[in-house]
Amino acid sequence: MELIFGSFFVILIAAIGVTICGLLFRGLVFLATPYNEGDPSEPVRPVGKNACIVCIACIVVAIAVVLFSGFRKSRLEDQLISAATVGDTKTVERILNTGINVDATGSDDRRFTPLMSAACQGHTETVRALLRHHPYVNFTGGNGYTALSLARDNNHPDTARVLEDAGAQ
Repeated sequence: MELIFGSFFVILIAAIGVTICGLLFRGLVFLATPYNEGDPSEPVRPVGKNACIVCIACIVVAIAVVLFSGFRKSRLEDQLISAATVGDTKTVERILNTGINVDATGSDDRRFTPLMSAACQGHTETVRALLRHHPYVNFTGGNGYTALSLARDNNHPDTARVLEDAGAQ
């Protein structure tokens, strides 16, 4: 959802920028383009391909920004889930400090959040680090599991207790 709103605003700003660039460019061309042979009854030469090229370039840049921001975000989400799965608490904290969504889900069918991945493996310290960023502790993945049920099913009582203390059910 954040990516959709972020993309919307990037495109909106780019559209405003394109409009301003087009108006400025068109105005400069009108100011710099003299009437033909000094006859004021003849119209000013129309703005040519240059204005179109400027507008197209702005649109291409806006699209590239949107695509790159989505790609970068999905890469960070995958790195966050991987770090949580292996219990790399420092990397988890570093990635979460970028402002990434703590409840990001993996791209596979399980749809595990980082909290679920860490709980499944019994990485209690990583679970604590994730809980400091206020994830939704009762999120249910694609297979019906929650972080608490994964910790219990995989025999990680310490991790399950930390999740229960955080309000997991």
